[in-house]
Amino acid sequence: MTAHGVGDDKYHRAATDPRALEALVRSAFRHHAHYYIELARAPRFDFAYLDKRLAIDTPDEVNAALYERRALILVGLHFGTIELPGFLALQRLGQVVAPMESLRNERIQAYMKRTRGVIGVRILTIEEAGPELLAVLRRNEPIGIIADRDLTGSGIEVELFGAKTKIPAGPALLATETGAPAYVSGVRRVGPGRYRGVLWPVPTPGGLSRRERSRSMAREEALLFERVIADAPEQWLAVFHPIWPDLERAQETKTGEAR
Repeated sequence: MTAHGVGDDKYHRAATDPRALEALVRSAFRHHAHYYIELARAPRFDFAYLDKRLAIDTPDEVNAALYERRALILVGLHFGTIELPGFLALQRLGQVVAPMESLRNERIQAYMKRTRGVIGVRILTIEEAGPELLAVLRRNEPIGIIADRDLTGSGIEVELFGAKTKIPAGPALLATETGAPAYVSGVRRVGPGRYRGVLWPVPTPGGLSRRERSRSMAREEALLFERVIADAPEQWLAVFHPIWPDLERAQETKTGEAR
């Protein structure tokens, strides 16, 4: 973010000031813990809570996107309060279908599936997601996909904050195949029980082959991810997992030299 002049100066200080970096890292861990508390409380959320607690920074975009039940792709991140963008879509559109990665602990997997099901999200496994999501869109119904981590290794290469990585191909491929519009959303915490949300349409290029169109949409997604993350990078939970392969290789080289 500092190298590209993105985000607030308070985050740029962490690039050169060890104390600012320490504070940012500690904040990231607090937000990580906070997310799991919110997940446990998700069944208590209702539309009245949403209306009272969530402020929308892009109301025109939200109203244009979520005005009727129809085929659309809501693309989210492991960011802030992950459930609230889906809950907003549920308020406007009714049931949303979404895939979820398989966890090693089956009891936690079942708990998360049950918790998200209570608020109206129908959860699919990664294995069944492809054909089922395509069928849902063809029935003119909405889907949601968290798409900032490439879990399968078969994603599309993009640049994220100037460094190469891969993001899941699903949203771009489904949009290209069905013509359904895609939107990137994110909700960040701004105080105890207070949230602010954004939603932007993913530009759809014309005059390209399906392959080129999918790659172009993935690059546009990555740019919108940067906009969401830059508002509160300490709330991007994906940084607790490998994101940038070049940084991983550099760390492995340093470790090897140290030995």
